[in-house]
Amino acid sequence: MGWPGQYVPQAWQTLFEHHPDAILIIDRAGTCVAANPAASELTGLSRDEIVGQPFESLAPENEQTRLRQALSTALGGASSPVHHSLPRHNNGAIAMQSTLLPVPAEDTPTCVIVLSRPATPDAREAEQHYRSLLIHHPDATYSLDLQGRFTEANDPALELAGLSREELLGRNFIDFVPEENMDEVSQAFEQLLAGQPIYLDTIAVRADGTRFPAHVTGVPIIVGGQVIGIHGITHDISRRRAAEHQARALAARLTDTLESITDAFFTVDRDWHYTYVNSEGENLMRFPREALMGQTVWEMFPELIGTTVENNYRLAMEKRRTVHFEYYFPPYQHWFDIHAYPTEEGLAVYFRDITERKQSEAEIEFLAMYDPLTHLPNRRLMDDRLEHALNTARRNHRFGAVLFLDLDNFKLLNDSLGHQAGDILLQETARRLRECTEADETLARFGGDEFLVIAENLGASESSATRRAEELGDRIMARLAQPYNLAGNEAFSGASIGIALLGASDDSPQDILRQADIALHQAKAAGRRNIKVFDPGMQDAIDSRASLEAGLRNALSEGQILPWYQPQYDHRGKISGAEALARWQHPGRGLVPPDEFIPLAEDTGLILALGQSMLEQVCRDLATWPNEHLADDFCVAVNVSAREFHHPEFIEGFMAIIEASGADPRRLQLELTESLLLQDINDTIAKITRLKQCGISVSLDDFGTGYSSLYYLKRLPLDQIKIDRGFVRDLLEDSNDAAIVRAIIGLATNLELNVIAEGVESAEVRDRLGEYGCQSYQGYFFSRPVTAGDFTGLLAAGSG
Repeated sequence: MGWPGQYVPQAWQTLFEHHPDAILIIDRAGTCVAANPAASELTGLSRDEIVGQPFESLAPENEQTRLRQALSTALGGASSPVHHSLPRHNNGAIAMQSTLLPVPAEDTPTCVIVLSRPATPDAREAEQHYRSLLIHHPDATYSLDLQGRFTEANDPALELAGLSREELLGRNFIDFVPEENMDEVSQAFEQLLAGQPIYLDTIAVRADGTRFPAHVTGVPIIVGGQVIGIHGITHDISRRRAAEHQARALAARLTDTLESITDAFFTVDRDWHYTYVNSEGENLMRFPREALMGQTVWEMFPELIGTTVENNYRLAMEKRRTVHFEYYFPPYQHWFDIHAYPTEEGLAVYFRDITERKQSEAEIEFLAMYDPLTHLPNRRLMDDRLEHALNTARRNHRFGAVLFLDLDNFKLLNDSLGHQAGDILLQETARRLRECTEADETLARFGGDEFLVIAENLGASESSATRRAEELGDRIMARLAQPYNLAGNEAFSGASIGIALLGASDDSPQDILRQADIALHQAKAAGRRNIKVFDPGMQDAIDSRASLEAGLRNALSEGQILPWYQPQYDHRGKISGAEALARWQHPGRGLVPPDEFIPLAEDTGLILALGQSMLEQVCRDLATWPNEHLADDFCVAVNVSAREFHHPEFIEGFMAIIEASGADPRRLQLELTESLLLQDINDTIAKITRLKQCGISVSLDDFGTGYSSLYYLKRLPLDQIKIDRGFVRDLLEDSNDAAIVRAIIGLATNLELNVIAEGVESAEVRDRLGEYGCQSYQGYFFSRPVTAGDFTGLLAAGSG
């Protein structure tokens, strides 16, 4: 049979197998796990028949209680002699004397060795066997006489005392007890003499005077009902005490930490009873911890039963999995961010009140999707709705229409009556548009005084859809022509409307908007307050576009497009950087406005060549500017379109241009538009990360114009956000713009991003931005865009 190495050291195998007395090994459950050949011979049973049997079965039923008591004493850490009868297979019973010896671990015996032999009057021989096991006991084991003198000790006991055998035997155990512990030890010795075992944690002294904490197990040796000596085992529990002290200190530090953290924290056991709650947990749960302790989560908060909270808590506890989720608790009307971690005892839960954050996110998300003045969808949401309407029209073979509205004389009204009156006019216009449209028709404020209506399912033919779109336009025109009450002033307005059909061709959403815009311009050119439906015959704009495209291609090949630089200034009035802006020096027209050729370059794909040309020239200019003229954090911002950025070879081409020019990449900053973020977010993050690894910083341009999203901001490794000029322009007059600017600056500060405002055209606007926390500016108040040569002069003058 196999050797039970987990109970008896391997070195004892020979002793165990060849000892003349019966030896059994009993585990903590009271089961025989090993027996030597002498035990098999004595009992008349094979070793396999003994192993697995309860120890008490080795005695008749009326003596089994005695064996159980002896085993309990041994498992308590003390040797225990016992006399009993041993039934023998087909051979009656014989009287036995057995000694049970514990085999201790750190604090608790791992098993018990039972040494048995037939009872004989020769006590000296039995004592010799007992001494043999005592000497080989792995712990400090010894015997005392009735006066407390050492009569036997094994090697571990001699080592613990620091004496040889000759020096220790005959000495009184009192010599190893400090004065201050004398009373408790003396009382324990009296208890032993009275026949009672003792278990004592005390302080012991070695022969050299050093002290150590000790756990002492003492058992009286009883023969014939009389105590004839003491058997003792002593453990040095220094390591255990140190571990306990360390655990207490750690627990104290942990408690202090849990009480000081700003997160609420509690623990529960596996039956969901609260076992600990910190002070912040009391605050957020609105119960004192005394009321929570011992109660279950579901008793204190029955509203959580069947909710996401219960599902996640049970998932964490049953699957031993960490969970993280957010939850709105209706009774408190608060949002909570919750982390739950499985523990050995049950569950540890951290949670915090994120109501303010949720409200801020909702506000920012609203600002990103809706116009804050009219509460109509903004351009971002309109783009999504237009894409959906176009796909629906094609799928269902039903025509829809886009109505593009521009208010007549809005600027005149706004200038004459003030911005507040202008805001009221826009809000009233939005209200009237809602009255004229159906619930399934999308209204949007396109920007400024422009509005958009997307009408779906207008008919199965172009003619019927056109007729119904014009009828809708007539209703809108009539309603908007009615007088307005603008802050006590009666005013009149109206609108020009351009209409483009959905589903009539394979045009993209951008094509549809462009067609509606062309129709709108035709309506305004016809004398305002007109409705025009886009007609393929409206080719003037298209021809002009084709001509412009041909000119743009020629401009790129002839080097007519050059970078101009608009300086960026810090709060001290020093140049901290510049934005590189493409300027087309047309040989016939002069400077072509960028808003004419940049969108065309985007649409035609020429933006790739334009972007490469601009970057090459910017890098050459940057390499020529002396470092002594540049601030330490000076950067030139280069605009990158979505088509450029998402080109498969963008990074390699970009870095090759920089390397060839000799420009310092740390002086370059990429300005990305928010629309770019709507494409492959993982690809965007990967590319930005690679650029930043090369030293190039990244700015998010025109922030707040309709694509802003906390989701992107928290994931993208940005360095800066630029507040769009549309919010900065009316900052002093428009409270909504002011609120948006403050929100953007606060958001940037919390995300540890730099923020710069563009379109700063007055000292008052600059000062107000400074009050809000913005420290970098760009705009006509400081400087218009200038040529590379003029900008070099500005740098030299600024450094002097």
